[in-house]
Amino acid sequence: MRWSSVLYSGMLCGVCGYIFGKTLSSVEFEVYASSAYRQLVSYMPYFWGLLGAGSGMLIEMIRQAKEGR
Repeated sequence: MRWSSVLYSGMLCGVCGYIFGKTLSSVEFEVYASSAYRQLVSYMPYFWGLLGAGSGMLIEMIRQAKEGR
């Protein structure tokens, strides 16, 4: 297994997930005006970044396993 490509795809998907989370946590998508909601939404970019990185690494590992590396 080539770990460099696994890490690269994880970083790429993580950055995309972080940008997606930043977009969702912007003012245009605000649902509630409470301070608890704003504090919860402040963690959304990090959550989406971790989710994107994990899924990107998993997809790359599955792809390499199917190739037989």
